Amino acid sequence: MILKLLALGTLPVGLLTAAAAVFGPTVAVIEVNEGGEDGHRFVVPLPLPVVRGTLLVSPAKDLLAENPDWKRVAPAAGRLLEELWKAPDAVLVRVSEPDESVTIRKQGGTIRIDVTGESERVRVRVPIAFVEDVLRRVGDGNLTGRELAISLGRLPRGQLVEVLDGTDHVSVRLY
Repeated sequence: MILKLLALGTLPVGLLTAAAAVFGPTVAVIEVNEGGEDGHRFVVPLPLPVVRGTLLVSPAKDLLAENPDWKRVAPAAGRLLEELWKAPDAVLVRVSEPDESVTIRKQGGTIRIDVTGESERVRVRVPIAFVEDVLRRVGDGNLTGRELAISLGRLPRGQLVEVLDGTDHVSVRLY
């Protein structure tokens, strides 16, 4: 009897693990640490299945209807992404000034953007496949909540954004 209960108890964990492997990240964690002696720390876990579910049942409204320029530039951006896939890993842009630098590089299937200043640092990781998927949906005519939900399910796990500003720190990670 105890073995049956243990087996039943481990079933949900196994199903969740399998779902996470098949459906991509399941939680986005937004973490904010305010520096200083009166600083606060906030950790906000967002269950991605709930976010995607909300988008799936949202009205079929074009999310980009207010900005028709997206549809106009989507084909050119799509061609740029095709070339990025073919390109070797490399620094694409580097701008250096005495108190700030910006580097944009292709690394594998990711575009990494790093901005460093005297007391701040910003790091952003943008998966090319995610951008390509969203642009394809825009190019097909519109971007609805349902289509965005499908694209969000394809984001990889790991850190997407990190911002350090003096003693303040903000990060967005997918698990």
